[in-house]
Amino acid sequence: MNLNLIDMFSDFLKTVQEDNQLIRDVEYKDRFFASNAGLCYRKLYYHEQGMPKNGISDNGLRNMRLGTVFGADFERAIGWYFDKYHNEIKKKNLKYYSEEFLYSSHMKPAVGGHFDALIVDESDENHRKGYLYDVKTTNVFKYGKLFGKKPDEKPSYNYELQLGTYAILLEESKEYCDEVVFMANIYLNKDFGQMQMKEVGNIWKEHAENYWTNYINYNGEEPAIQVKAVPFYPAWECDNCSYSVICDSPHIKKRKVNETSKFSK
Repeated sequence: MNLNLIDMFSDFLKTVQEDNQLIRDVEYKDRFFASNAGLCYRKLYYHEQGMPKNGISDNGLRNMRLGTVFGADFERAIGWYFDKYHNEIKKKNLKYYSEEFLYSSHMKPAVGGHFDALIVDESDENHRKGYLYDVKTTNVFKYGKLFGKKPDEKPSYNYELQLGTYAILLEESKEYCDEVVFMANIYLNKDFGQMQMKEVGNIWKEHAENYWTNYINYNGEEPAIQVKAVPFYPAWECDNCSYSVICDSPHIKKRKVNETSKFSK
């Protein structure tokens, strides 16, 4: 018997990705992903136009799965803690929510997304305060840029804009809290298992609103390549973009080949 278990795992991940894509198609419909905040405006345009994406490599699927599994465990751990210490948590008037889907009926353009973790202080029933968290996995290089002895003075801010976007959606809906008063990204160094939290200031709500509003200025036309906007981070964004197979950006060093895939559209 000669079975390739690695190929079996790859096929499983492709099936999971296809199933998740069907769910996203129903949820998001004509909305943008909150997780796209801070990325190149061409990516938003291609998404809006329904342009085909690059196929996802097996390595890419495995890395994405690591992030998904870790995120799910982290969110479950918070729920476990709230259940274990239920009486103490109840006295503090705290509630916990995870992976709830949010969408905006007023933002332009329309945006939706699932936040990772939200803890709400309901001590004042007239002003429920939200503490919003997002969980990220990263490699040792990126982790060092964030928390090393010489951190990057100008790191990429797409993760901060994502949180700002979720905060806007939460404050618009008022379903879970009235105001997001604290935001933070929690990072796992997947090479060495280290974890640290990085607070995100509330000013990123305003930055996120500006990011999405500025996209409207393109009036449905393909954004031209320009410094500090298309793309925002040419050093890495272009080569890792899911639309590099169709984009003519001069920053793309390795032109991707569009692999046949049910979820490449």
